[in-house]
Amino acid sequence: MNTFQLYLGRNIPTGGVVTDHQLAAFLRVDVTPRFLGFTVQNALGYWKGEPEDTVILTICCDECDQPKVAEVAQLYKELFRQESVGVLTLPAIEFI
Repeated sequence: MNTFQLYLGRNIPTGGVVTDHQLAAFLRVDVTPRFLGFTVQNALGYWKGEPEDTVILTICCDECDQPKVAEVAQLYKELFRQESVGVLTLPAIEFI
């Protein structure tokens, strides 16, 4: 089982931010149906030298689900007009 972390910036380059309501809808509609579970953490990130509220979305899933992870990153990027979404692939995790 692999662990993927997606770094989702909440500033919208054309102005405004991804609201809590928009984020909750994205998680409910676009993430929840694709994965058995995931973790959401709030963080402060920096993009191009500017601070930005960021969500770290951690998904533990089989390696064969990696295309779904990429799909979620692309959806977020398109929906909220992001320049990029960081995706970190971590070593396998074991649930005991």
